[in-house]
Amino acid sequence: MIKRDLFIKTALIFIATICISTTAAYAQTMVDGGRLSGKDRYETSVNISKTGWKDGSDYVIMATGLDYPDALSATPLAKKLNAPILLTAQDKLNPIVDKELERLSPSTVYIIGGEKAVSSGIVNTLKNRGIECIRLSGNDRYETSLKVAEEVGQADKVVIATGTDFADALSIAPWAASNGIPILLTGSKSMTEDIRKYANRDSVTSSYVIGGKKAIEDSVMNKLKNPTRIEGSNRFETNIAVLKKFSGDFNMQDVYIATGLDFPDALSGSALAAMTQSPIILASKEPTKSAKEYIDMNLDKIRNVYILGGEKVLPDNVVKGITPPIFVDISLSLSRGSILSGETAKASANAVMIPKDAEKPTITYASSDESIATVTQDGIVTGVGDGNVKIMATYGGKYKEVNLYVKQNKIIVIDPGHGGSAVGTRTPESGKWEKDLTLATSTIIYNKLVSQGYTVIMTRYDDSFVELSDRTKIANDANADLFLSIHYNSVADSSVGGTEAWYSSVRPLVDPDKKSQVVSDSKQLATSISSGISGLGLKNRGPKDGDLYVTKNTTMPSVLAEVGFISNKAEYDKMMQDEFQEQLADVIVQSIVDFFNSK
Repeated sequence: MIKRDLFIKTALIFIATICISTTAAYAQTMVDGGRLSGKDRYETSVNISKTGWKDGSDYVIMATGLDYPDALSATPLAKKLNAPILLTAQDKLNPIVDKELERLSPSTVYIIGGEKAVSSGIVNTLKNRGIECIRLSGNDRYETSLKVAEEVGQADKVVIATGTDFADALSIAPWAASNGIPILLTGSKSMTEDIRKYANRDSVTSSYVIGGKKAIEDSVMNKLKNPTRIEGSNRFETNIAVLKKFSGDFNMQDVYIATGLDFPDALSGSALAAMTQSPIILASKEPTKSAKEYIDMNLDKIRNVYILGGEKVLPDNVVKGITPPIFVDISLSLSRGSILSGETAKASANAVMIPKDAEKPTITYASSDESIATVTQDGIVTGVGDGNVKIMATYGGKYKEVNLYVKQNKIIVIDPGHGGSAVGTRTPESGKWEKDLTLATSTIIYNKLVSQGYTVIMTRYDDSFVELSDRTKIANDANADLFLSIHYNSVADSSVGGTEAWYSSVRPLVDPDKKSQVVSDSKQLATSISSGISGLGLKNRGPKDGDLYVTKNTTMPSVLAEVGFISNKAEYDKMMQDEFQEQLADVIVQSIVDFFNSK
């Protein structure tokens, strides 16, 4: 049997081969990726954090999710600290953000902005958990950006963006962060003296001004060292101008798209994009020509496109107008979780796409062990042998697997014996008749075997008497794989006790060529059953060879189990307990399972 870990390794090699061999082809028609989103901006920031910081983080950047100014300069600091940016309400942690903080387990949280942005109550909550809190804030958004820049550290360049809107700063944020360059905010017509001094330090050789003259006038730009303006006719064109300007610095394997009409998703996503030097494209209400052209120009490099935010924020029709269809994931289900050998189930795999109505690729199916189950490329799964197997669906570097249990399709005849009443210390009036006890025991065994996937026939299902010849006929006519008769012993001597199991070496109805094997199998099962029952606290009287009618005149492996002596008060009391009956059925069923598995 192929082991699961070997199967997974083999599958991943197979997937990698597909990716290498088909990348150039499918990159032109489809890319991988998906949405990083939640029900609101706070949950979106959490899901972005979970994606980029699976193993936690020593640091977290926390900013208000209600307004943008304080947080616009935070991305370079997030990159320096390898920290996610989580958004919060002003006075109380959102529960899902609180839970993410617990998962990340940071030692330090940087709070961006003053108490009007993030309250002292939130800070105190974090401090009470042993988390160090460092607040970076100033009298206004411009001074706050300066405080963050000072924390980022020295660089030979600076980025200047307007503090009265968010789009330009977010367009440049991943690039600035990847290169350790701080983002300073300014007014459109004036720059604070502290910002001007910081931007013109001796170590600074040049600066980038993001946005047109309406965002930052020339009079402000001219106060900077070697300034270069990067602009477009609007925020979306400025975004593409930034990406083109620094095209050689971006790793285009991953591309992020966020709405340019609000700040939260792009802000949280900028920290993730900066980790891989990836660009963020800002999208409008309608697809923009320049964004589509930028994607088309880089299609040979792009492998994954991630949408920041849900459909309400960034609808599928906008995404559709910018990128090729995005292959998000594979959904996989089975019509049945377990089947018998020879039976079939239907595997249904589907490619999850953005947009949902995009043309879907053909999924490839595989089985982890074809000796247990096979699967066609139409998804038809056929049980072959007994055991657990993985059915897997793959395409383009993604895979999904589901468990399938294939059960043995064996026919077992259970014969509830029909002996006399309990004798000795108990009478039929105060005790239980053997015929009732054997039926109760057999019914429990029946139910357990059926749940294991076996086909089970009982020689009687009620208080009816069945002749011995009819019992053997039921088993022989069904061409059963196993016959088991359940009995409880009784003798005059109430001190006699123990369990035993009978088989017969005289088998007149068995093909002579098969007789030796049938007898051997019967003895094997009798030995296992008597041993198993003795483990419940009864003396093991062992397997016994005898010409009992039902074991002699059947054509398959056959055992008659005498569970114990109902004439022995101690054994009777024990065997009458529900717990014992369950345990008894378990050991008998396990003996049967082990018997079939050994063949």
